[in-house]
Amino acid sequence: MVYFDSGKPIFLSFGRLPHSSLLPQFGGGRQPFDVAQGDRCFSFIFPELCLMQTARIARIVEHHAAVRSFFLKPETPIPFQAGQFVALSLQDGGAERSYSIANEPHAPLLELCIALKPEGLMSPALFNLREGDRIFLSEARGSFLLPADPVDLCFICTGTGIAPFRAMMLDALKHGDTRTFHLISGNRTRTEVLYHEEMMTLAQEHPNLHYHSVLSREEVPGFGHGYVHPLYQQLFADRRDARFLVCGWTNMLTDARRNLKEMGYTRRQYFFESYDG
Repeated sequence: MVYFDSGKPIFLSFGRLPHSSLLPQFGGGRQPFDVAQGDRCFSFIFPELCLMQTARIARIVEHHAAVRSFFLKPETPIPFQAGQFVALSLQDGGAERSYSIANEPHAPLLELCIALKPEGLMSPALFNLREGDRIFLSEARGSFLLPADPVDLCFICTGTGIAPFRAMMLDALKHGDTRTFHLISGNRTRTEVLYHEEMMTLAQEHPNLHYHSVLSREEVPGFGHGYVHPLYQQLFADRRDARFLVCGWTNMLTDARRNLKEMGYTRRQYFFESYDG
């Protein structure tokens, strides 16, 4: 439920009312409204702490017809950790959609790699924007971050789900992280593969990064053929301790969760991020 005070959302509640000690802070007369699951992360929302600012679209790069990178310059720099996301809105107080930040912290611009979803509430409008236009932008959010455990790390993604892993790898390798990284990226066709040349170069420069790209609907030299699941099942067939981070299409996440459980891994060893694009 979302609770409103003077027309503004105060917080989200799922299945129970907030503690009574919170209510006097906001006065009375709040009305509950049902909400659909829309964002990746649910948290208490206090408008005073979750302010939006405007950002200028400094550059737009088209990866292919249905995916573009939007490079944003916020009015005030936004601190973030690799793996976090921001919410975008077309107007102040309007509907929001969340997108992972695709570049490493301290970059001069924020890069958001966004897929066009024709029936979506946000992406069709975003794809009509041009360089120089402005959009509303939240602070960085989310806890989908690189674990600190001294074990192998396996990133499993489909489509634009590669975005948070690109940020994590650029940041980790820049700071000399020597752990073993496996990036397993799945797409339907070669045209849809994102950041391929960059990942190939990173893997050549850093022997501890192993890049695996598979296509499900084409057979192309230099790419695996099939789905992401057999790759991590083979790479970790010995069931050694590792951390798995998974981001992408809902069906892929469902299958990965089931497979990792069957392999003997627990919720302390795998982490999921979903998106609707």
